[in-house]
Amino acid sequence: MADSHAPPLPLRLILIDDHDSARSALERRLVADARVTVVASTARLPEALSAVARHAPHAALIDHRRQDGDGLYIVAQLDALPRSHRPLVVLHSAFIDAAEWLRARQAGADDWFLKQIGAEALVERLGAAVRRRLPPERWQSFA
Repeated sequence: MADSHAPPLPLRLILIDDHDSARSALERRLVADARVTVVASTARLPEALSAVARHAPHAALIDHRRQDGDGLYIVAQLDALPRSHRPLVVLHSAFIDAAEWLRARQAGADDWFLKQIGAEALVERLGAAVRRRLPPERWQSFA
C-alpha cells in the first residue's frame, strides 16, 4: 500500500506526432503541470514502442493524421501490446469526423481530444480516461 503522506506520482505520458514543432509546443504546455510527466516524445513508431516498453506510460497521445499515413497503424501497434503494458491510446487531432473515429476505434483507439483543448483540461480528461479504462493496478499511484 502506498504511503498516504507521499505525494502522488504524475501521470506518465508519451507524445507521438510527426510535426516536431506541434509536439514540442504540446510538451512544453504539459510539463508545466506537475500532474504529468512526458516520458517520451517522438515522431517514429519504433521509438514509441521502445519508450512504452521502457517507461510503461499510462497514456499515449497520438496525432494520427501523419504525413506518412501511418497514424492508425501506430494505434493498432499500441493496441496489440499485452494489456499489462498497453497505454491508453488517445488521438489528439485538430478535427475528427464520425467515420474517422470509427476507423480509429476499430484500430484500437480508446479516446480522442481536440488539439484546441487547454493543457489543464487535457490533463484532467486524460487522468479520468486512464482511471476509467485501465486496470486499477496501472494507475493507482498517480494524482
